[in-house]
Amino acid sequence: MKRYAFLAIAIMMAISVCAKEKLKVLYVGGSANVVRSVEGLDPDMVKKSVKERMSHFDKFLRSRFTSVKSIHAEDYTPSMSADYDVTIFDGTPKKISDNELNGVEQVLPYDFTDAAICIASESEYVTRSLGCKNDWYCLCLQNYSHNWKKDHPIFKGPFKVNLPVEIRPTPENTIKQHNMLKTECPAELEMWQVQTTVYEEGKNTRIGMVSADGGYTDSPDTEFISGGESAKPIHAVAIGRHGNFLHWGFASDPEGMTPAGKDVFANAVVYISKFKGHPIIARKLDRSSYVRDESLQWLDYSISKESWQNMETFNKRIREEKLRAGDPDVKYYMPKPYYKVVKDYSPELYEVFGTDIDEYFRFYKKNHPYLYRDPEDPFRMKVDTDLREIGVANYDVAMLDSAITIWERGGKEAAKGERLLKRYTLCNFTTPQEYRNWVDTNRDKLFFTESGGFLWLVNTNVPNAVGNDYTQRILDLNAENDARRKAYEAKHAKQAAALETSRDNPVALASAIQTDANGAKEMVITMTIHPGYHAYATVDEKDVFIKTTLDLTYPEGIEPDGEMIMPPAQSTGNATSHYTGTVQFRQKIKGEGKGEISAKVRYQVCDNSECKIPVTQTLKETI
Repeated sequence: MKRYAFLAIAIMMAISVCAKEKLKVLYVGGSANVVRSVEGLDPDMVKKSVKERMSHFDKFLRSRFTSVKSIHAEDYTPSMSADYDVTIFDGTPKKISDNELNGVEQVLPYDFTDAAICIASESEYVTRSLGCKNDWYCLCLQNYSHNWKKDHPIFKGPFKVNLPVEIRPTPENTIKQHNMLKTECPAELEMWQVQTTVYEEGKNTRIGMVSADGGYTDSPDTEFISGGESAKPIHAVAIGRHGNFLHWGFASDPEGMTPAGKDVFANAVVYISKFKGHPIIARKLDRSSYVRDESLQWLDYSISKESWQNMETFNKRIREEKLRAGDPDVKYYMPKPYYKVVKDYSPELYEVFGTDIDEYFRFYKKNHPYLYRDPEDPFRMKVDTDLREIGVANYDVAMLDSAITIWERGGKEAAKGERLLKRYTLCNFTTPQEYRNWVDTNRDKLFFTESGGFLWLVNTNVPNAVGNDYTQRILDLNAENDARRKAYEAKHAKQAAALETSRDNPVALASAIQTDANGAKEMVITMTIHPGYHAYATVDEKDVFIKTTLDLTYPEGIEPDGEMIMPPAQSTGNATSHYTGTVQFRQKIKGEGKGEISAKVRYQVCDNSECKIPVTQTLKETI
């Protein structure tokens, strides 16, 4: 009897071993199950959470794969991944270069082609410096997957998946986004639950990340696999692949995953292993860049008279309240003529069309084949007059042939042909014949990508193949960003009070201690927010944005005199409200002490296309 029992156990063990996939997996941990950026978290508690999360992943992966190694991100080097079939990034490795792209430190080399999964916001921290499309669109992904590709391999095997499909209401903020874009969105969606841990504001629970859908699939090195319950449109990417990187946007560790979530994640590990050696081809070098149709959708919302009227109605109400109270901040809510809104968008078109918005859309529709991203403003489209003259769309391969022919003919038009080829390819040939050879050799593999820079590239797994090498563009961007940053820092060192902003740095803060005619003092924190962006004054319980908070500490003998006077905020239709423009937070103080008043300001800013990573800044003033 004992022999039979022993045999049964042996058989069960053998089945268990056979159920594992023969893959070598490297797990790179270091993130916690709590939001580490929240001020005041106990460091020991965070360390404990990191350790627990790493343990949970290690245990789960060992139950599914034959060879697993777990290390902390601080101990990782990119060369380690070569020895594994898949690397799972659940922590951010040390930077390997002072270069930054999209404001993210470089932690992997540009030629990294080992298969990898990045969990939640690690896609941003690990891959965005490489130009990966798995960017931070919104840290707002909850527990459910929707709009998934039902025939995709990660839902089929090798681990059997049983998806408990439910019909659930489409998130309210998702519907709002579609309404703004004037695109269709069903009131209900099929969903399945990926994880059980729920993000709740104030409880520091990790939340997932979706990547931007605009142009995500316009290159053959990408796959949209699933959307998810978030504050963004239904096509925002909760699970997707770009080259050798798979974005798993859900934030829970395996202890918080549902059985289906565990199976799909394990299948995703197996699936991405097939892309070891497949490089990113189309690199998204500017995180805020729009593709043409997306840009025109937001144009419709941005300069519509309805949008302007809603803003003016709100400003009028606030202005009247401030006038009654004698508040000097009333100047920030003065009327703004509609023509100014339109003119600010495009001074050139305004000179032609004035405020006839229909004419703007007729113009863009007529010139749709010749639009490309304005180098001076990634939110706008520019008409390529060179292309319009020859009458070929930039997304038609015939454009390359026409440009080569024009250059070959010589004469006054030759420069136009060369200019077009260098605008729409990464090649830097010196003769038209070299371009013709490149086009003829790769014709069946050529594709046009807007998110990758309005470029013709080659669909090949050869890293940095001729025509696909972004190296010089990345170096140029890094140099431009470095020069811009140094100029910005130099200027603000001299004129900190100027509070200038940009899309790269959409918030500027300054502080001062002011004394009135009666000798009363107050600490004043001024926040200037770049046009088009907003910070959050209040956050509805259904929303997942980060509220602006200020925490002041005082030297001995100084204390606050009453509550802080908060600036007015703009309503959004629910309990969420926004700060825009320049706002001031005023805290009266009293006492005879001396020393430094410290103000920790935490905020998140968003525009119509993205939310920036939450930031905490500390300002200090001596009294």
